[in-house]
Amino acid sequence: MSETVRTWRHIPQRYNLLGSKCLNCGSVFFPKRIVCPRCRRKGKLEDIKFKGKGKIHSYSVIHAPSNEFKNIAPYVVAI
Repeated sequence: MSETVRTWRHIPQRYNLLGSKCLNCGSVFFPKRIVCPRCRRKGKLEDIKFKGKGKIHSYSVIHAPSNEFKNIAPYVVAI
């Protein structure tokens, strides 16, 4: 296994949705933040793991991807 693949597999966000929760105002954010954008507090955030459930607002099926993603086309992206 190449070093790039090995490193990628050890990134905590690879298999989880990780975000931040502000301990001051209770707001939750994805991706992780170091400063709460609502109350502007630094250092008052804790890491949280999302449950993996949510609501899809929009999606698209990519049939003509850039060169980096041609080997996995077609694929879906969602918001």
